[in-house]
Amino acid sequence: MLVALLLLAILQYFYIFPVLGLYKIFQKAGLAPWMAFVPALNTYYILKIIHRPIWWMIFLLVPGLNIILCIVLVIELIYCFGKVSFGHQVLAVLFTGFYFIKLGFSEHERLLSKDERSALSQDSFSEMASMISFVLLSAVIIRTFIFELYTIPTGSMEKTLLVGDYLFVSKLNYGARIPITPMAFPFSQSTLPFTNIKSYFDKISLPYFRIFGWQNIKRNDIVVFNYPADQLHPVDRKENYIKRCVAIPGDSFQIKGAEVFVNNKKSSFPETVQLCYLVITDGTFFSRDFLNSLGLLTDRGSEAITEAGVDPGSGYAAWKIWLTKDAAARFKLQHNVKEIKLYSELPGQREAGIFPNDPTLKWNIDYFGPLYVPRKGDKIQLNKTNYLLYQKAIKYYENHPDFCMKGDSFYLNGKPINAYTFTMNYYFMLGDSRYNSEDSRFWGFVPENHIIGKPLLIWLSIDPDQKWFSSIRWKRLFNCI
Repeated sequence: MLVALLLLAILQYFYIFPVLGLYKIFQKAGLAPWMAFVPALNTYYILKIIHRPIWWMIFLLVPGLNIILCIVLVIELIYCFGKVSFGHQVLAVLFTGFYFIKLGFSEHERLLSKDERSALSQDSFSEMASMISFVLLSAVIIRTFIFELYTIPTGSMEKTLLVGDYLFVSKLNYGARIPITPMAFPFSQSTLPFTNIKSYFDKISLPYFRIFGWQNIKRNDIVVFNYPADQLHPVDRKENYIKRCVAIPGDSFQIKGAEVFVNNKKSSFPETVQLCYLVITDGTFFSRDFLNSLGLLTDRGSEAITEAGVDPGSGYAAWKIWLTKDAAARFKLQHNVKEIKLYSELPGQREAGIFPNDPTLKWNIDYFGPLYVPRKGDKIQLNKTNYLLYQKAIKYYENHPDFCMKGDSFYLNGKPINAYTFTMNYYFMLGDSRYNSEDSRFWGFVPENHIIGKPLLIWLSIDPDQKWFSSIRWKRLFNCI
Protein backbone atom coordinates (compact mmCIF):
# COMPACT_ATOMS: atom_id res chain seq x y z
CA MET A 1 0.00 0.00 0.00
CA LEU A 2 2.82 2.38 0.93
CA VAL A 3 4.64 1.61 -2.33
CA ALA A 4 1.45 2.26 -4.32
CA LEU A 5 0.97 5.63 -2.62
CA LEU A 6 4.61 6.52 -3.30
CA LEU A 7 4.27 5.61 -6.98
CA LEU A 8 1.06 7.69 -7.20
CA ALA A 9 2.86 10.66 -5.64
CA ILE A 10 5.75 10.33 -8.12
CA LEU A 11 3.29 10.07 -11.03
CA GLN A 12 1.49 13.21 -9.93
CA TYR A 13 4.68 15.19 -9.37
CA PHE A 14 6.48 14.27 -12.59
CA TYR A 15 3.60 13.73 -15.02
CA ILE A 16 0.08 14.73 -13.97
CA PHE A 17 0.84 18.20 -12.60
CA PRO A 18 3.17 19.24 -15.48
CA VAL A 19 0.68 17.97 -18.08
CA LEU A 20 -2.22 19.86 -16.44
CA GLY A 21 -0.13 23.01 -16.58
CA LEU A 22 0.78 22.37 -20.22
CA TYR A 23 -2.93 21.86 -21.01
CA LYS A 24 -3.65 25.50 -20.13
CA ILE A 25 -0.36 26.78 -21.61
CA PHE A 26 -1.24 25.17 -24.96
CA GLN A 27 -4.62 26.91 -24.78
CA LYS A 28 -2.88 30.27 -24.33
CA ALA A 29 -0.65 29.45 -27.31
CA GLY A 30 -3.70 28.76 -29.50
CA LEU A 31 -2.98 25.03 -29.72
CA ALA A 32 -5.27 22.07 -29.10
CA PRO A 33 -4.88 21.53 -25.33
CA TRP A 34 -5.37 17.73 -25.52
CA MET A 35 -1.95 17.46 -27.17
CA ALA A 36 -0.42 18.11 -23.74
CA PHE A 37 -1.38 14.55 -22.75
CA VAL A 38 0.43 12.83 -25.65
CA PRO A 39 4.11 12.04 -24.97
CA ALA A 40 6.54 13.23 -27.68
CA LEU A 41 3.72 15.23 -29.32
CA ASN A 42 3.68 17.65 -26.38
CA THR A 43 7.46 18.02 -26.71
CA TYR A 44 7.03 18.75 -30.42
CA TYR A 45 4.65 21.63 -29.68
CA ILE A 46 6.78 23.00 -26.85
CA LEU A 47 9.59 23.29 -29.41
CA LYS A 48 7.18 25.13 -31.70
CA ILE A 49 6.25 27.56 -28.91
CA ILE A 50 9.86 28.33 -27.99
CA HIS A 51 10.92 28.48 -31.69
CA ARG A 52 13.53 25.74 -31.50
CA PRO A 53 14.31 23.20 -34.27
CA ILE A 54 12.24 20.03 -34.27
CA TRP A 55 15.35 17.85 -34.66
CA TRP A 56 16.04 18.55 -30.98
CA MET A 57 13.57 15.71 -30.32
CA ILE A 58 16.35 13.29 -31.25
CA PHE A 59 17.88 14.07 -27.85
CA LEU A 60 14.86 12.44 -26.19
CA LEU A 61 16.25 9.06 -27.29
CA VAL A 62 19.63 9.57 -25.60
CA PRO A 63 19.79 8.88 -21.84
CA GLY A 64 21.37 11.83 -20.09
CA LEU A 65 20.81 14.24 -22.97
CA ASN A 66 17.04 13.74 -22.65
CA ILE A 67 17.11 15.01 -19.06
CA ILE A 68 19.24 17.99 -20.06
CA LEU A 69 16.80 18.67 -22.92
CA CYS A 70 13.88 18.64 -20.49
CA ILE A 71 15.68 21.18 -18.27
CA VAL A 72 16.33 23.41 -21.29
CA LEU A 73 12.69 23.14 -22.45
CA VAL A 74 11.38 24.08 -19.01
CA ILE A 75 13.68 27.12 -18.77
CA GLU A 76 12.95 28.31 -22.31
CA LEU A 77 9.20 27.81 -21.88
CA ILE A 78 9.06 30.01 -18.78
CA TYR A 79 11.29 32.47 -20.66
CA CYS A 80 8.37 32.83 -23.12
CA PHE A 81 6.36 34.15 -20.19
CA GLY A 82 9.05 36.71 -19.34
CA LYS A 83 10.54 34.70 -16.47
CA VAL A 84 14.26 35.16 -17.06
CA SER A 85 15.79 35.41 -13.60
CA PHE A 86 17.94 32.68 -12.12
CA GLY A 87 15.51 32.28 -9.22
CA HIS A 88 12.61 31.52 -11.58
CA GLN A 89 14.76 28.98 -13.44
CA VAL A 90 15.55 27.11 -10.24
CA LEU A 91 11.91 27.10 -9.10
CA ALA A 92 10.66 25.95 -12.50
CA VAL A 93 13.11 23.03 -12.70
CA LEU A 94 12.57 21.89 -9.11
CA PHE A 95 8.79 22.34 -9.07
CA THR A 96 7.89 22.04 -12.76
CA GLY A 97 4.31 20.84 -12.30
CA PHE A 98 3.30 23.57 -9.86
CA TYR A 99 5.10 26.22 -11.89
CA PHE A 100 3.37 25.18 -15.14
CA ILE A 101 0.00 25.17 -13.37
CA LYS A 102 0.65 28.74 -12.16
CA LEU A 103 1.60 29.89 -15.67
CA GLY A 104 -1.32 28.10 -17.30
CA PHE A 105 -4.16 28.86 -14.89
CA SER A 106 -3.21 32.41 -13.80
CA GLU A 107 -4.98 35.14 -15.75
CA HIS A 108 -2.04 37.45 -15.08
CA GLU A 109 0.43 35.27 -16.95
CA ARG A 110 0.61 35.48 -20.75
CA LEU A 111 2.85 34.27 -23.53
CA LEU A 112 5.03 37.00 -24.96
CA SER A 113 5.01 37.60 -28.68
CA LYS A 114 8.10 36.78 -30.72
CA ASP A 115 8.97 40.50 -30.94
CA GLU A 116 8.59 40.91 -27.17
CA ARG A 117 10.89 37.96 -26.58
CA SER A 118 13.47 39.40 -28.99
CA ALA A 119 13.37 42.75 -27.20
CA LEU A 120 13.65 40.97 -23.87
CA SER A 121 16.64 38.92 -25.04
CA GLN A 122 18.58 42.06 -26.00
CA ASP A 123 18.70 43.06 -22.33
CA SER A 124 19.08 39.57 -20.89
CA PHE A 125 22.54 38.29 -21.71
CA SER A 126 23.35 37.81 -18.05
CA GLU A 127 20.16 35.82 -17.54
CA MET A 128 20.97 33.65 -20.54
CA ALA A 129 24.45 33.09 -19.15
CA SER A 130 22.91 32.06 -15.85
CA MET A 131 20.58 29.67 -17.69
CA ILE A 132 23.50 28.00 -19.44
CA SER A 133 25.36 27.77 -16.14
CA PHE A 134 22.31 26.28 -14.47
CA VAL A 135 21.87 23.67 -17.20
CA LEU A 136 25.54 22.67 -16.97
CA LEU A 137 25.34 22.53 -13.17
CA SER A 138 22.25 20.34 -13.44
CA ALA A 139 24.09 18.01 -15.84
CA VAL A 140 27.03 17.72 -13.42
CA ILE A 141 24.70 16.96 -10.50
CA ILE A 142 22.85 14.32 -12.56
CA ARG A 143 26.11 12.65 -13.59
CA THR A 144 27.45 12.73 -10.04
CA PHE A 145 24.42 11.57 -8.09
CA ILE A 146 21.88 9.96 -10.44
CA PHE A 147 23.40 8.21 -13.45
CA GLU A 148 26.37 8.12 -15.78
CA LEU A 149 26.86 6.91 -19.34
CA TYR A 150 29.51 4.25 -19.89
CA THR A 151 30.95 2.64 -23.02
CA ILE A 152 32.27 -0.94 -23.15
CA PRO A 153 35.90 -0.55 -24.35
CA THR A 154 37.16 -4.17 -24.25
CA GLY A 155 35.91 -7.72 -24.71
CA SER A 156 36.23 -8.78 -21.07
CA MET A 157 32.43 -9.04 -20.66
CA GLU A 158 31.57 -10.69 -23.99
CA LYS A 159 29.13 -12.22 -24.83
CA THR A 160 27.09 -10.46 -22.14
CA LEU A 161 28.23 -6.96 -23.03
CA LEU A 162 29.93 -6.22 -26.35
CA VAL A 163 32.59 -3.73 -27.35
CA GLY A 164 30.65 -0.67 -28.48
CA ASP A 165 27.72 -1.10 -26.08
CA TYR A 166 26.68 2.21 -24.50
CA LEU A 167 25.28 1.73 -21.02
CA PHE A 168 23.04 3.68 -18.68
CA VAL A 169 24.67 3.27 -15.23
CA SER A 170 22.56 4.07 -12.18
CA LYS A 171 24.27 5.71 -9.20
CA LEU A 172 21.14 5.36 -7.04
CA ASN A 173 20.82 1.57 -6.74
CA TYR A 174 23.92 1.15 -4.55
CA GLY A 175 23.88 4.74 -3.31
CA ALA A 176 25.35 7.87 -4.86
CA ARG A 177 28.94 8.39 -3.77
CA ILE A 178 29.77 11.88 -2.54
CA PRO A 179 32.71 13.16 -4.66
CA ILE A 180 35.93 12.29 -2.87
CA THR A 181 37.84 14.79 -5.02
CA PRO A 182 35.32 17.65 -5.37
CA MET A 183 37.66 20.12 -7.10
CA ALA A 184 37.78 18.67 -10.62
CA PHE A 185 37.05 19.57 -14.21
CA PRO A 186 33.48 18.41 -15.07
CA PHE A 187 32.93 15.29 -17.22
CA SER A 188 36.56 14.20 -16.95
CA GLN A 189 38.29 11.33 -15.17
CA SER A 190 41.98 11.62 -14.35
CA THR A 191 43.18 13.98 -17.12
CA LEU A 192 41.75 16.82 -19.17
CA PRO A 193 40.39 15.76 -22.59
CA PHE A 194 43.11 15.20 -25.23
CA THR A 195 45.89 16.06 -22.76
CA ASN A 196 47.96 14.47 -20.00
CA ILE A 197 47.16 17.36 -17.66
CA LYS A 198 45.66 16.34 -14.33
CA SER A 199 41.94 17.21 -14.25
CA TYR A 200 41.55 17.49 -10.48
CA PHE A 201 42.94 19.29 -7.43
CA ASP A 202 43.83 16.63 -4.86
CA LYS A 203 44.79 18.94 -1.99
CA ILE A 204 41.13 19.01 -0.98
CA SER A 205 39.33 15.70 -0.43
CA LEU A 206 36.19 14.51 1.32
CA PRO A 207 35.66 11.32 3.34
CA TYR A 208 33.92 8.41 1.65
CA PHE A 209 30.13 8.52 2.05
CA ARG A 210 27.06 7.30 0.12
CA ILE A 211 23.48 8.56 -0.03
CA PHE A 212 20.14 7.37 -1.48
CA GLY A 213 21.07 3.68 -1.99
CA TRP A 214 18.19 1.19 -1.84
CA GLN A 215 20.00 -2.10 -2.46
CA ASN A 216 23.26 -3.89 -1.73
CA ILE A 217 25.45 -5.53 -4.35
CA LYS A 218 24.34 -9.12 -4.86
CA ARG A 219 26.24 -12.07 -6.27
CA ASN A 220 26.14 -12.04 -10.09
CA ASP A 221 25.40 -8.30 -10.27
CA ILE A 222 27.28 -6.52 -13.05
CA VAL A 223 29.03 -3.56 -11.43
CA VAL A 224 30.91 -0.46 -12.63
CA PHE A 225 33.76 0.53 -10.31
CA ASN A 226 37.06 2.41 -10.18
CA TYR A 227 40.11 0.31 -11.03
CA PRO A 228 41.61 -0.62 -7.63
CA ALA A 229 45.14 -1.36 -8.81
CA ASP A 230 45.69 2.30 -9.77
CA GLN A 231 47.72 3.84 -6.93
CA LEU A 232 48.46 7.12 -8.75
CA HIS A 233 45.05 8.80 -8.65
CA PRO A 234 42.39 9.43 -5.97
CA VAL A 235 39.66 6.80 -5.73
CA ASP A 236 37.02 8.64 -7.79
CA ARG A 237 39.55 9.66 -10.47
CA LYS A 238 40.71 6.14 -11.29
CA GLU A 239 39.73 4.51 -14.58
CA ASN A 240 36.26 2.93 -14.74
CA TYR A 241 35.99 -0.87 -14.99
CA ILE A 242 32.99 -3.16 -15.41
CA LYS A 243 32.84 -6.80 -14.22
CA ARG A 244 30.50 -9.32 -12.61
CA CYS A 245 30.53 -9.55 -8.82
CA VAL A 246 31.00 -13.25 -7.98
CA ALA A 247 31.62 -12.95 -4.23
CA ILE A 248 30.27 -10.45 -1.70
CA PRO A 249 31.56 -9.52 1.79
CA GLY A 250 31.74 -12.56 4.07
CA ASP A 251 32.00 -15.08 1.20
CA SER A 252 34.70 -17.71 0.79
CA PHE A 253 35.70 -17.81 -2.88
CA GLN A 254 37.54 -20.46 -4.89
CA ILE A 255 38.11 -21.49 -8.51
CA LYS A 256 38.69 -25.21 -9.17
CA GLY A 257 39.14 -26.47 -12.71
CA ALA A 258 37.72 -23.21 -14.10
CA GLU A 259 34.54 -23.69 -12.03
CA VAL A 260 33.66 -21.06 -9.42
CA PHE A 261 32.75 -22.08 -5.88
CA VAL A 262 31.34 -19.70 -3.27
CA ASN A 263 31.00 -20.93 0.31
CA ASN A 264 31.85 -24.44 -0.99
CA LYS A 265 28.92 -24.44 -3.42
CA LYS A 266 29.30 -24.38 -7.19
CA SER A 267 28.10 -21.06 -8.58
CA SER A 268 25.79 -20.78 -11.57
CA PHE A 269 26.27 -18.03 -14.15
CA PRO A 270 24.30 -16.64 -17.10
CA GLU A 271 24.54 -18.55 -20.36
CA THR A 272 26.56 -15.67 -21.85
CA VAL A 273 29.63 -16.38 -19.70
CA GLN A 274 32.56 -17.66 -21.80
CA LEU A 275 34.98 -20.36 -20.66
CA CYS A 276 37.85 -22.06 -22.48
CA TYR A 277 37.09 -25.33 -24.26
CA LEU A 278 39.49 -27.80 -25.82
CA VAL A 279 38.05 -28.75 -29.22
CA ILE A 280 39.61 -31.80 -30.90
CA THR A 281 38.87 -32.40 -34.60
CA ASP A 282 39.80 -34.92 -37.29
CA GLY A 283 42.52 -32.51 -38.42
CA THR A 284 40.28 -30.17 -40.38
CA PHE A 285 39.17 -26.70 -39.33
CA PHE A 286 35.67 -25.17 -39.34
CA SER A 287 33.70 -23.51 -42.12
CA ARG A 288 33.81 -19.76 -42.45
CA ASP A 289 30.02 -19.53 -42.24
CA PHE A 290 29.96 -21.49 -38.98
CA LEU A 291 32.65 -19.34 -37.33
CA ASN A 292 30.98 -16.19 -38.60
CA SER A 293 27.67 -17.24 -37.03
CA LEU A 294 29.42 -17.34 -33.63
CA GLY A 295 31.26 -14.04 -34.14
CA LEU A 296 34.67 -15.73 -34.32
CA LEU A 297 35.86 -14.13 -37.55
CA THR A 298 36.22 -10.58 -36.27
CA ASP A 299 39.53 -9.28 -34.96
CA ARG A 300 38.26 -9.79 -31.42
CA GLY A 301 36.80 -13.19 -32.24
CA SER A 302 40.08 -14.45 -33.66
CA GLU A 303 41.64 -13.91 -30.22
CA ALA A 304 39.33 -16.61 -28.89
CA ILE A 305 40.91 -19.38 -31.02
CA THR A 306 44.36 -20.76 -30.21
CA GLU A 307 45.90 -23.80 -31.86
CA ALA A 308 46.67 -26.33 -29.13
CA GLY A 309 48.68 -28.81 -31.19
CA VAL A 310 48.41 -31.65 -33.67
CA ASP A 311 48.98 -35.36 -33.09
CA PRO A 312 51.06 -36.52 -36.12
CA GLY A 313 50.10 -40.12 -35.58
CA SER A 314 46.34 -39.71 -35.40
CA GLY A 315 46.05 -36.65 -37.58
CA TYR A 316 43.85 -35.06 -34.95
CA ALA A 317 44.09 -31.32 -34.32
CA ALA A 318 43.16 -29.38 -31.16
CA TRP A 319 42.16 -25.80 -30.49
CA LYS A 320 41.51 -23.86 -27.30
CA ILE A 321 38.43 -21.69 -27.94
CA TRP A 322 36.53 -19.29 -25.67
CA LEU A 323 32.89 -20.31 -25.83
CA THR A 324 29.55 -19.99 -24.09
CA LYS A 325 27.76 -23.23 -23.17
CA ASP A 326 25.44 -22.78 -26.16
CA ALA A 327 28.34 -22.22 -28.56
CA ALA A 328 30.16 -25.27 -27.13
CA ALA A 329 27.04 -27.36 -27.79
CA ARG A 330 27.00 -26.14 -31.40
CA PHE A 331 30.67 -27.06 -31.86
CA LYS A 332 29.95 -30.54 -30.54
CA LEU A 333 27.47 -31.09 -33.39
CA GLN A 334 30.04 -30.34 -36.09
CA HIS A 335 30.88 -33.45 -38.13
CA ASN A 336 34.64 -33.01 -37.78
CA VAL A 337 34.63 -32.65 -33.96
CA LYS A 338 35.87 -35.76 -32.14
CA GLU A 339 35.77 -34.36 -28.61
CA ILE A 340 35.08 -31.11 -26.77
CA LYS A 341 35.73 -30.53 -23.09
CA LEU A 342 36.26 -27.73 -20.62
CA TYR A 343 39.92 -26.72 -20.51
CA SER A 344 41.80 -25.54 -17.43
CA GLU A 345 45.33 -25.03 -16.22
CA LEU A 346 46.77 -27.65 -13.86
CA PRO A 347 46.40 -27.30 -10.07
CA GLY A 348 49.53 -26.26 -8.18
CA GLN A 349 50.97 -24.62 -11.30
CA ARG A 350 51.78 -21.04 -10.32
CA GLU A 351 50.99 -18.33 -12.86
CA ALA A 352 52.89 -15.02 -12.77
CA GLY A 353 50.81 -11.93 -12.05
CA ILE A 354 48.06 -13.76 -10.18
CA PHE A 355 46.97 -12.11 -6.91
CA PRO A 356 48.66 -11.81 -4.46
CA ASN A 357 51.65 -12.56 -6.71
CA ASP A 358 53.62 -14.55 -4.15
CA PRO A 359 55.53 -17.76 -4.98
CA THR A 360 54.28 -19.53 -1.84
CA LEU A 361 50.72 -19.50 -3.22
CA LYS A 362 50.69 -21.62 -6.37
CA TRP A 363 47.52 -20.15 -7.88
CA ASN A 364 46.55 -19.66 -11.51
CA ILE A 365 43.47 -18.40 -13.36
CA ASP A 366 41.76 -21.83 -13.16
CA TYR A 367 42.86 -22.88 -9.68
CA PHE A 368 42.57 -19.92 -7.34
CA GLY A 369 41.96 -19.70 -3.60
CA PRO A 370 40.30 -20.41 -1.27
CA LEU A 371 40.09 -16.74 -0.38
CA TYR A 372 37.87 -15.07 2.22
CA VAL A 373 36.32 -11.77 1.10
CA PRO A 374 36.44 -9.30 4.05
CA ARG A 375 33.31 -7.78 5.49
CA LYS A 376 33.11 -4.50 7.40
CA GLY A 377 33.68 -5.25 11.08
CA ASP A 378 35.45 -8.58 10.45
CA LYS A 379 38.34 -9.11 12.85
CA ILE A 380 41.05 -11.43 11.56
CA GLN A 381 43.93 -12.93 13.48
CA LEU A 382 47.03 -12.09 11.48
CA ASN A 383 49.45 -14.74 10.22
CA LYS A 384 51.96 -15.02 7.38
CA THR A 385 49.39 -16.36 4.91
CA ASN A 386 46.62 -13.82 5.40
CA TYR A 387 49.20 -11.02 5.57
CA LEU A 388 49.93 -11.81 1.91
CA LEU A 389 46.21 -11.73 1.08
CA TYR A 390 45.14 -8.62 2.97
CA GLN A 391 48.20 -6.36 3.23
CA LYS A 392 47.23 -4.43 0.08
CA ALA A 393 43.69 -3.80 1.36
CA ILE A 394 44.95 -2.67 4.76
CA LYS A 395 47.78 -0.51 3.42
CA TYR A 396 46.13 1.22 0.48
CA TYR A 397 42.36 0.87 0.68
CA GLU A 398 42.09 1.31 4.47
CA ASN A 399 44.87 3.92 4.46
CA HIS A 400 47.46 2.32 6.75
CA PRO A 401 50.62 2.64 4.60
CA ASP A 402 52.91 1.70 7.50
CA PHE A 403 51.24 -1.67 8.10
CA CYS A 404 54.00 -4.29 7.84
CA MET A 405 55.33 -7.64 9.00
CA LYS A 406 58.73 -7.88 10.68
CA GLY A 407 59.83 -11.39 11.43
CA ASP A 408 56.74 -13.09 12.85
CA SER A 409 55.22 -9.85 14.20
CA PHE A 410 52.82 -7.31 12.66
CA TYR A 411 52.89 -3.53 13.15
CA LEU A 412 50.32 -0.80 12.60
CA ASN A 413 51.09 2.87 13.34
CA GLY A 414 54.37 1.69 14.85
CA LYS A 415 52.65 -0.55 17.39
CA PRO A 416 52.60 -4.36 17.42
CA ILE A 417 49.21 -5.96 16.66
CA ASN A 418 48.01 -9.56 16.31
CA ALA A 419 44.59 -8.85 14.75
CA TYR A 420 43.00 -6.36 12.39
CA THR A 421 39.36 -5.19 12.03
CA PHE A 422 38.26 -4.16 8.52
CA THR A 423 36.49 -0.82 8.13
CA MET A 424 35.02 -1.48 4.64
CA ASN A 425 33.22 -4.16 2.69
CA TYR A 426 35.06 -5.85 -0.20
CA TYR A 427 33.99 -7.65 -3.38
CA PHE A 428 35.50 -10.11 -5.84
CA MET A 429 34.92 -9.42 -9.55
CA LEU A 430 35.33 -11.59 -12.67
CA GLY A 431 34.87 -10.82 -16.35
CA ASP A 432 32.30 -12.89 -18.25
CA SER A 433 34.92 -13.68 -20.90
CA ARG A 434 37.06 -15.34 -18.26
CA TYR A 435 40.20 -15.81 -20.38
CA ASN A 436 40.13 -12.30 -21.78
CA SER A 437 39.67 -10.36 -18.57
CA GLU A 438 41.93 -8.54 -16.16
CA ASP A 439 39.94 -8.86 -12.96
CA SER A 440 40.19 -9.69 -9.25
CA ARG A 441 42.28 -12.77 -10.00
CA PHE A 442 45.07 -10.34 -10.94
CA TRP A 443 44.63 -7.36 -8.58
CA GLY A 444 42.50 -8.63 -5.73
CA PHE A 445 39.51 -7.13 -3.95
CA VAL A 446 37.32 -4.18 -4.93
CA PRO A 447 36.66 -1.97 -1.86
CA GLU A 448 33.18 -0.52 -1.39
CA ASN A 449 34.44 3.06 -1.82
CA HIS A 450 35.46 2.18 -5.41
CA ILE A 451 31.91 1.19 -6.42
CA ILE A 452 30.37 3.58 -8.98
CA GLY A 453 27.02 2.08 -9.94
CA LYS A 454 24.85 -0.56 -11.53
CA PRO A 455 24.40 -0.72 -15.33
CA LEU A 456 20.69 -1.01 -16.14
CA LEU A 457 20.25 -0.50 -19.87
CA ILE A 458 22.02 -0.68 -23.23
CA TRP A 459 20.77 2.50 -24.91
CA LEU A 460 23.01 2.20 -27.99
CA SER A 461 25.29 -0.46 -29.47
CA ILE A 462 27.84 0.19 -32.24
CA ASP A 463 29.81 -2.61 -33.85
CA PRO A 464 33.37 -1.24 -34.40
CA ASP A 465 33.92 -3.78 -37.19
CA GLN A 466 31.11 -2.29 -39.30
CA LYS A 467 30.48 1.14 -40.84
CA TRP A 468 27.66 3.66 -40.92
CA PHE A 469 24.13 2.40 -40.24
CA SER A 470 25.13 -1.25 -40.59
CA SER A 471 27.27 -0.79 -37.48
CA ILE A 472 24.22 -0.28 -35.25
CA ARG A 473 23.22 -3.47 -33.44
CA TRP A 474 19.50 -2.75 -33.52
CA LYS A 475 18.51 -5.84 -31.49
CA ARG A 476 20.59 -4.66 -28.53
CA LEU A 477 19.08 -1.18 -28.31
CA PHE A 478 17.25 -0.55 -25.01
CA ASN A 479 17.94 -4.06 -23.72
CA CYS A 480 17.91 -4.30 -19.95
CA ILE A 481 21.05 -5.71 -18.34
